[in-house]
Amino acid sequence: MHLHCIHLYNTAMQVTYLAQACNSSVHTRAL
Repeated sequence: MHLHCIHLYNTAMQVTYLAQACNSSVHTRAL
């Protein structure tokens, strides 16, 4: 993989992780 693709992949993973973390905190507050 080219470095640019790896960078985009890493960014996507971070965004997905942050989205899951936000969803988890929202569900925790809702409970």
